[in-house]
Amino acid sequence: MTGEHELRPGFVAIPVPGHTKGSVVFLLDDRWLFTGDSLAWSNEHDDLTAFRSACWFSWREQADSLATLAEQHRFSAVLPGHGARHLGDPDDLRDRLVRLVARMRR
Repeated sequence: MTGEHELRPGFVAIPVPGHTKGSVVFLLDDRWLFTGDSLAWSNEHDDLTAFRSACWFSWREQADSLATLAEQHRFSAVLPGHGARHLGDPDDLRDRLVRLVARMRR
């Protein structure tokens, strides 16, 4: 899949290659972000996280994809396939995602 695709009004599929080549997140109503294995909440670190040990395609592309996600979308819920879910302020989550991308690029 290349580019975003609105599946239904308010329900968007967003490609985020990295975890796998075809990884996608789904954003519902600009609030609920279903992240699969691309992004999760870490209760241990009280912050967003990505799983380098479970990155089957490209860590660099995953960081780039998440950076694009932070630039283009706001959300207040992270609902992963693995890891903890989290509800929060959209601006705070965006800032945390930007910082996560910076950590991933080190």
